[in-house]
Amino acid sequence: MRTPVRFWRTLARYLGLFASEAAKNVAKVPGWVPLAAVCFAFSHLLLPDKLTILGEVVATPREVIAFLATALLYAIGDAIDETFFDDLSKRWPSSLRRARIAVRKRLRIRSGIYRVSLNAVSAAGRYEGTLIQMKNELAKFARSLIFPALVGSILVALKTDLPGIIIGFSVSAALTAAYFWLKIDHMRDIYDLVAGDVISDGRLSVLELPNGVRMFFWEGKFIASGKSRFVS
Repeated sequence: MRTPVRFWRTLARYLGLFASEAAKNVAKVPGWVPLAAVCFAFSHLLLPDKLTILGEVVATPREVIAFLATALLYAIGDAIDETFFDDLSKRWPSSLRRARIAVRKRLRIRSGIYRVSLNAVSAAGRYEGTLIQMKNELAKFARSLIFPALVGSILVALKTDLPGIIIGFSVSAALTAAYFWLKIDHMRDIYDLVAGDVISDGRLSVLELPNGVRMFFWEGKFIASGKSRFVS
C-alpha cells in the first residue's frame, strides 16, 4: 500500500512550495528564521529515523514536521498576543500607557492604535531593518518558545527530576520576561515615533467617515483605519 508514502510526498511538495513563498518575505518577518531553526534542530534530536504510518514504514518527514511545528508555535504566540498582551499593555507598564495615550490623542482614535501606528511607521520607511523591528521579531521568537518550554517543564516534573524542573521553569520564566521587555520596548518606540516624527512629517493624511471611522493614508495610499474616540 503506497498511499501513505504518496500522501507524505505530496504534502512535502506543497509545503515546500509554501515555504518557498514564505522565504521571500523573511525580511518582513525574520522571527520565523530562528524559530524554524530551533524546530528543525529538535526534529533531528528527538524524532526517530523511521515512522510506521498505516502499516507502512516511511522515513520521518523531519522538514515537514519542523515546518508545521514552526507555524503552530507562531500561531500560539499570536493567540497569546491577542488574548493576553493586548489588553495588559493598555494598563501596564505606565511608560507604555503614557506613550499610547499620547499617540491616541494625536491620531484621534480609540481602537486600532497599534495597527495604525505600525503601518504608518512602515510606510514612512522607519521599520524594516531597524532596531524597532528587531525587538518585535525577537519578542515573537521568545513568545513562541514559552509554551513548549512550559510543557517540557511539566513533563520533567512528572519524572520528579528536581534539577530539570528548576531549569525548565527558569527557561520559561526567562523567555516570558524577554518577551514582555522586548514587546513593550518595541511598542513604546512605535508610539513615540508616530506621535513625533511621523505625524510631523506631513505625509500622513486622514479621512474621517460619518460613522466615525478614520482612514489613514501615507502619500495618498491607504495604510490602516481606526475608530474615532469622539464617536460612540
